[in-house]
Amino acid sequence: MAKLNIGMMNHRFKTDDRYLYHTGAYGNSFKILMNDIESVSVEGAGMSRCKSQNKRPGTCLAQLKMVRGWANKAQDFIQREVIDQRPSQDSTGSISDLEKLAELKEKKIISEDEFEAKKKQILGL
Repeated sequence: MAKLNIGMMNHRFKTDDRYLYHTGAYGNSFKILMNDIESVSVEGAGMSRCKSQNKRPGTCLAQLKMVRGWANKAQDFIQREVIDQRPSQDSTGSISDLEKLAELKEKKIISEDEFEAKKKQILGL
C-alpha cells in the first residue's frame, strides 16, 4: 500500500492492490478501481482528473480542484503507483516467465511478496 498526504486541506491518497482512494477536505472522497484508470492530468490552475480506461474510454472518473503544486504531486503519485505498475498491453506472461520467477524465489533472490506480485503481473491479474 502506498500513501501520499499533501496540502493544507489534507488531501490523502492511498492505494491497495485494487483501488485508489482519496479523502480530502469537508469529507470529499472517492474510491476508484485502479484497472479503470487510463490517465491522470493536471489542467489549468490546478484541476486534477482521473480518466477511465475500460467501460467508456475517456470518461472522467474523478476531478479535484487543488493548488497546482499539490495537483502535480497527486498526478505523479497516481502515475507512479497506479499507471506505471500496470503490465503493458503487449506483455503476455508465459510458462517460462513463471518458471524463472519461481527459480528466483527458490534461490531467495526475491521474497514471497515480490514473487506473488510479479506472478499476478505475469498472469494479468
